[in-house]
Amino acid sequence: MSAPKPSFTTDLQQAIEASLLSLVRKGDWLVLDYQRRVQVPVERLREIYEAIDFERVKALCIERAEERIADAYMNAMATEIATDVKHILSNRELREDLRSIIRAKIKAAAAAVTKDGGAA
Repeated sequence: MSAPKPSFTTDLQQAIEASLLSLVRKGDWLVLDYQRRVQVPVERLREIYEAIDFERVKALCIERAEERIADAYMNAMATEIATDVKHILSNRELREDLRSIIRAKIKAAAAAVTKDGGAA
């Protein structure tokens, strides 16, 4: 028994898909018109470059670098603290010791509030 012949719509859909893929692969769908771009005179570019305050540029670069270094330090410290907390909480004895300390602090805080006339 032979395979069924493809229908016209199937053939058309495959042809469109192939055409679109070919267009995208070749890059023909995006063509820049370099003749219509804005021309900036060399003298104007030189004026702009000479007007740049490189001390200000340097200060901005330093500020951004400091922020990035500070962020890196903070992320490293946060990771280190998280790792330490995980290690502490994974140890049953340390976890129970920590719970007993927290319970004592909560009871002391509750007693201080009720002693001062606050609601517990």
